[in-house]
This record gives sequence, C-alpha cells and structure tokens, in this order.
Amino acid sequence: MATIANFIETSGEAPFVLQCTVKKINASNVVTVKPDDNTAIARVDEVFNAPSVLGNLKGELITVRFTKGRAKVGQRLIVKARPWQYSSSIAIVETERLTSKVQKDLFRQQVLDAHLSFLDQQLERRISSAKLIVSGKVLDVEKVKSKEIYKLEDEQEDWYEATILVSSLEKGTLGKTPEVRVRFPGNESEKWYVAPKFHVGQEGIWLLHEGGTRSKAKTRTTESYLTALDPLDFHLLNQLHRIRTLIGRTK
Repeated sequence: MATIANFIETSGEAPFVLQCTVKKINASNVVTVKPDDNTAIARVDEVFNAPSVLGNLKGELITVRFTKGRAKVGQRLIVKARPWQYSSSIAIVETERLTSKVQKDLFRQQVLDAHLSFLDQQLERRISSAKLIVSGKVLDVEKVKSKEIYKLEDEQEDWYEATILVSSLEKGTLGKTPEVRVRFPGNESEKWYVAPKFHVGQEGIWLLHEGGTRSKAKTRTTESYLTALDPLDFHLLNQLHRIRTLIGRTK
C-alpha cells in the first residue's frame, strides 16, 4: 500500500485524484461499463485533481474499476485514476490507492504542487524541442491551398494557416519581417482534436515546431512550415513569465 509521501510524489501525472466512499459493489452507473467484481459505484467526497471540463464532481456518483484489491461497501479511500468511459456519468480506472487519513487542505496543496511540477516538466520538453517561441497576435487565418500539391499529415483533413504578428521573440530567429505563419488542423479534425485552433485577433504565446510536406511530384521537393499541435504549444499572455523561466532552465 502506498505511503502518503509516495502517493503525492507520483500524483502529478494522474488525471484524477479523488476521495471516494464505496456505495455498491459489482455495479456500474455507466451504460457502456458491464459490472463485475472489480467495479463499484462510489460517491466522490473530495476532488483533489480532475479535468476541469467535467465540472465539480464532489457529491457525484461515479463508476470505479478497482485494480489494487477488492473494495468494501462503506470504505472510504483516496484513488489515483485514469479516465475510462464517459456518458451521463463517468467511469475511471484506479491506478493507485491510499487508505491513510490525510489533512485535506495540506494534501490538496501537495497534490496541486505535484501536478504543476509535472506540467512544468512536460512544458520544458516542448520548449526544448521548439524551433521558435514567440508572443504575438493573429492577424489573418486562411485555408491551406497547397492541399492538392503537397501531402499533409492527413489528406482527409482541412488545414489552416495563421499569420502571427510577433510582439516578442523568446527563442529562435525571425526573418526580415516580424511575422510567422503557423499551420493547424480545422475544428472538424478527429485525428487532431486536441490541437490548439487559432482565430483572428487571438493573442498568446506560441511554441512552434518545424513540420514539412513532401511534393507528390517526383522532384522530392519539400515545403517547410511551423506547427503548434500539442495543447502545451499555446499559452495565454499571462504565462509569459513562466515560459521565460522555463526557457532559462532549458539553456
């Protein structure tokens, strides 16, 4: 069984850290999850970390697949978990369990600190691999017209190109004009649904990575372009100090 210190140390990468009370064993309130001896309906008593898009889960009944041993009705435990199924309710899969009592406010802050530290580590990797990092404002967005000539990442996807007026250069080298062009997939893209999408007037910070498209002709011609496809590749302007600090760490 995990100690509190070990549990907190690895909690940063867990999408869910919840304190739950088991209400019913061999049960599910998600229609796509067939109940068995390892599934249970549990009430969420405290939310230490969870995707914000799900709203406040406190007090909600969810389905949990327990993987670290059987759970009993009435048992209260803290679980780290990954998402499993979503419908009118949610189902999660336990990855680690803590049965020790905790000081909730202190524990919540420690989990938050671990999560922020994990995000910084992920962001540092994106910073290190970025060719260009700029802050600025989107001046124009247009559909990529070279689709018939060049093979993009997915021929079935619509791609767009945003022109960004650069306010500050944080990494890399600009051309003669203070502008960069960034390609991104459209809103209908299933393959790139998590990729940031950009619109005219949008301000922020871009971590730009180099992509390339190969000509369908036999000339082996390639066209270079910049992308920001990871959710960590775009940030609001109020994160500029944080980005600069992390850039300093990667040098």
